[in-house]
Amino acid sequence: MRTGGWNGINWDPSVARGPEKNIRTWGQLGLNGKWKNMPIRVFGYTLKYNFPDEIHNKVFHGGYKWNEALEEYANKTNPDGSLYIAGQQMIDDLGKTPGAIAYVAGGVSMMNSNVKLLPLSVKTGGPPIPLTLDNVQNRTYPLAGEVYFYMNRPPGRPLPPKVREFMRYVLSRQGQEQVERDGKYLPLTAELSREETAKLN
Repeated sequence: MRTGGWNGINWDPSVARGPEKNIRTWGQLGLNGKWKNMPIRVFGYTLKYNFPDEIHNKVFHGGYKWNEALEEYANKTNPDGSLYIAGQQMIDDLGKTPGAIAYVAGGVSMMNSNVKLLPLSVKTGGPPIPLTLDNVQNRTYPLAGEVYFYMNRPPGRPLPPKVREFMRYVLSRQGQEQVERDGKYLPLTAELSREETAKLN
């Protein structure tokens, strides 16, 4: 049961959901046979990560109440000292657990043949959007993460020249090529680069 969610700084009861809407078995989603009564096991990051915060806002309309059976994962250290990241743990367990589902940040790089990526719809009845590089880059995939630059500009005044020129470089073709070479984030599309550059004026 969820009594509402945060819409900015306002509590919004219109996104409330009672327990009668809980989806706990695969049969409730239309599956039959051995799947009909199989419980849905839910894997996710511990709720203090930034990724759950994106789920709260994008999926639960600012609500923070999860499935009571959520199995939480956090990064841990293996006996040999290597890092076993939460996402990889989830993918590994997902592949061994029939009926389980998970959301994993950056999960494409951790995939194996025992798990399947599911396309997502933005709204009920909407077209399913597969997780592809193009769909993330053009921001049509519903759960693509974003990275922001914040600048302190007094209202009605221009940006300091050095800050403006640095941001022009970041948004330029050369700057975005550097982002691509670094490999941690996707570069902006040319259209988005132009839109963001226009905001500097």
